[in-house]
Amino acid sequence: MNRFPLLLLGIALAGCNRPQLDNGHSSCMDSIVESKVPKVVADSNTSHFSASTYKNKSGDGPEGFGFDIFQDGKMMIHQNSIPAIQGNKAFATEEDAKAVGALMLYKVSKGIMPPTISVEDLDSLGVKY
Repeated sequence: MNRFPLLLLGIALAGCNRPQLDNGHSSCMDSIVESKVPKVVADSNTSHFSASTYKNKSGDGPEGFGFDIFQDGKMMIHQNSIPAIQGNKAFATEEDAKAVGALMLYKVSKGIMPPTISVEDLDSLGVKY
């Protein structure tokens, strides 16, 4: 399995030690994701993106967890189901939603649009689907 995406994700998560932003969101996906990717130290003042996870409410999508990506405090992506798989299935755990959200956060912060997620990405992050 290719570990290169995890290394890149680790670089993107360098700002994880930043406190919450004024809008209440953290500057990246926090310590749960850090356990899945290498810890890297870098300047955290360059990011205008943030992410947060949530538990889907009844009628707001499949039962489970999802995540939102924000740019300058405005919602950019609302992801209430697991990308890259057939059907409409939510993340079983908040940890899985945070891991995929962190990867997507990395992609949008680097200008990779659309920030697609592949089945290989899910597998490399250990996401259950």
